Amino acid sequence: MKTIHIILCSIALAYAGIYAKAQNTSDSVRVTYKNKTVVVKPQGDESYTTIKFKDTGLNKKIIVKIAVLDNYEIAEKKIEDKLDTTSKKVYNMLKYNKSNERKHFIETDYFATFDLGLTSTINEFDKNTFNPKIGKSVNMNIGLIRQNMNLLKGQLLLSYGLSLNNYYLKYENKQIIQHIDNQGYLVGIKDTINTYSKNRLDVRYFTIPVLVEYHSKSNKFSIATGVEFGFNGRSKYVLKGENNGSNFKNKQEADLNINPTQLNAVIRIGLDNIALYGKYSISDMYQNSNYASNQNPHQHLYSVGICFFGI
Repeated sequence: MKTIHIILCSIALAYAGIYAKAQNTSDSVRVTYKNKTVVVKPQGDESYTTIKFKDTGLNKKIIVKIAVLDNYEIAEKKIEDKLDTTSKKVYNMLKYNKSNERKHFIETDYFATFDLGLTSTINEFDKNTFNPKIGKSVNMNIGLIRQNMNLLKGQLLLSYGLSLNNYYLKYENKQIIQHIDNQGYLVGIKDTINTYSKNRLDVRYFTIPVLVEYHSKSNKFSIATGVEFGFNGRSKYVLKGENNGSNFKNKQEADLNINPTQLNAVIRIGLDNIALYGKYSISDMYQNSNYASNQNPHQHLYSVGICFFGI
């Protein structure tokens, strides 16, 4: 009968949706059994609490022991040493393993990623060309939809999806406007009529990321690497300034023969609650036809930044 009682208690606790991931010492855990709720608060780095429920229907006592431990890696060992597991069921309320949450071989998330970082370009050849300022140019990536496939125990995943990858590029001289001349070449024209306070080139791609992810058992370390296939590349100018005492702000399509496709190498690394990313465009930013013979610097966009929703 004791085994049956433990099983009934476990089912009731699972039905109540017990889950805890403490963030600070003020957090608490609620345990509910047959409409009776008990709140448990951590007492320092390590504490043990015994909760007793009386089941009048079964005329039995239900006992649950909760261990609050600071170090997840040795949690199970400490519980076994501290508590008598031969007679009572022990629940480690703070143990968290991402793989335990998986219910399907393939899972789908919407708006699962949001990355924000700094961006600029690297040239294969040192030519007189346009290089965005790394301190002021921004890369923003929004994951619209993502699926991940469980390859091994919820720790090794294959993820893919659809994202919107945006580059907001600012240059050293705000008065220089990029332009395609009559010969079809990319040149810079200095505007002597308008005075610009903002001169930004926006480049946008829809991307299909394909990444292999690894997550440690404790989920404290994670890494993902792979590629992004970009398509539908478009660009526009955002201009703000003054002309003869009148302020203006314009947004206009910039026909600069930006490469309509893009191939990026991507790496993402997560440590505890911090996740970072790096991205390098294997393909050129501009199409080759934009440059005169032997003048193509082969510009490649790169970005580094923070992953706000994890890798």
